[in-house]
Amino acid sequence: VTVRDVHEGKIQMKELPEFYGKLPAENFQNLRKLGMKMIMTFGSTYVCEKTSPVLKRAKPG
Repeated sequence: VTVRDVHEGKIQMKELPEFYGKLPAENFQNLRKLGMKMIMTFGSTYVCEKTSPVLKRAKPG
């Protein structure tokens, strides 16, 4: 992943943590730190929103 890839929208991630995890630390140190803070702050809400539709489909009758 390069700065140009991010700028040109070549990064196609479905999950926000995956996006932050693939950013090179040497080029995006501050953005990675901010992303981690946001994930830590809102992590449980994020997980609930992502798993809720799956649980609704798995719910019996």
